[in-house]
Amino acid sequence: MPARHRRCSDLTSLLDRSPSERAKITHPYHPLRGQSFPVLKKKRVSGVETLVLWTSLGESVAIPREWTDQAEPSSFSSPTILDGECLVAMTHLLESLKQEIKKELDK
Repeated sequence: MPARHRRCSDLTSLLDRSPSERAKITHPYHPLRGQSFPVLKKKRVSGVETLVLWTSLGESVAIPREWTDQAEPSSFSSPTILDGECLVAMTHLLESLKQEIKKELDK
């Protein structure tokens, strides 16, 4: 049997198993963001954990696990960058920059 037919039958056997695990793409700039797909398999590509997902177009797509809802939770909590005090300080900074620019333009 030619290799092409074997690959096709391998894919069919994967689909016949009806993967129960799903992954939702969460990467903010990925065109399929927000969509959930069945996971065909998990593999490591160049050291990166990757999920092979079956799209609604009948194609498989490999996505880094970190780009999905399957990503490991962060081991540290990231600080809130833009809290109220930070926003006030940024406003003061922008005002002072605005005044400096105005002084330079008035020269």
